[in-house]
Amino acid sequence: MPVRPIVRLGHPTLRGVAQALPPGRVGEPAIQELVDDMIDTMRAAHGVGLAAPQVGTSLQIFVYEMPLPAPTATSDPTATSAPTATPEPGAPTVEAPVTPAGGRAPESQAQAPETPAREAVREASGPIPLHVVINPMLTPQAGELVYDWEGCLSIPDLRGLVPRHPAVRVRGLDRLGQALDYVARGFEARIVQHEFDHLNGVVFLDRMRDLKGLAFRDEWERYMAAGAAEPPDPLDPHPRPSASQAVQPEEPVLASAHRGDPEVI
Repeated sequence: MPVRPIVRLGHPTLRGVAQALPPGRVGEPAIQELVDDMIDTMRAAHGVGLAAPQVGTSLQIFVYEMPLPAPTATSDPTATSAPTATPEPGAPTVEAPVTPAGGRAPESQAQAPETPAREAVREASGPIPLHVVINPMLTPQAGELVYDWEGCLSIPDLRGLVPRHPAVRVRGLDRLGQALDYVARGFEARIVQHEFDHLNGVVFLDRMRDLKGLAFRDEWERYMAAGAAEPPDPLDPHPRPSASQAVQPEEPVLASAHRGDPEVI
C-alpha cells in the first residue's frame, strides 16, 4: 500500500476535531485502504502510532504498534530471531466508569512534581501488537499522572516532557467493526492518549506544563535523556563532543520504547 505524506504542525487538519466514522462504513474499501496506508506510513516513518489527521484525513481512526527490535547478528548458529508481533483480534472487557460518547478524557487532579524524573518508567517492556482503533473513547483509570518524554511525527525533531494517565480504558471499534474494550497501561497507555489527542486537535505541546522541558532531539539526546552527558565545562578549553546515537523513530512518545527516545508516537 502507498505511504502517505505526514502533515506537520500548521496544517489545519491537525487542529480540527475529527469526525466519527459511521459503523456501517467501516468495511468500505476506501476505509480499509486508509487503514492499510496508515499502517504502512507509520512503519515507514519508524513510528509507534499514527492518527488519521496526521495523513490529512479528519476521521476518528488511529493505529499503533511496537514491534520487537530487529534481531542482531550472533555467533550462535542455533540462535533464532525473536518472533514478530501479530495483530491482536480484540481484548477482554474491563469494568470501569465511562466518558460521554465523543468526549475527551478528563484531566487528572494530580499535581505536577516540582522536578519531574527524566528517566521514563514504562510497563511495556515487550512488543505491542498492531491495533486499529476507530471512534475511540478513553476513560482514565486511577493513578497519578506520569511524566515522560514525547515526540511526534507531525512535529519533527522536538521532544517534550508530558504528563499522562498511567492507564486508560479504551473502547471503540476495530477495523472489522467489532467492539473493542480493554485497558492500556504504561507505555501503551501513553501511545493511546497521544493518538487520541490528535483526533481532538491536540498535540503534545498543548499538554506540557513547563516549556523548559522542551528540546530539539539532538540536544535532548546529548543533555537531557537518561544517561546523557553533563553540560560542557565552561572552563575546559577543549570540550569533548558527545557520542552520537543511532537514528530514532519519529512519532508520539513511542520511539522511547526502543531506546529511550520518546518521539515516536
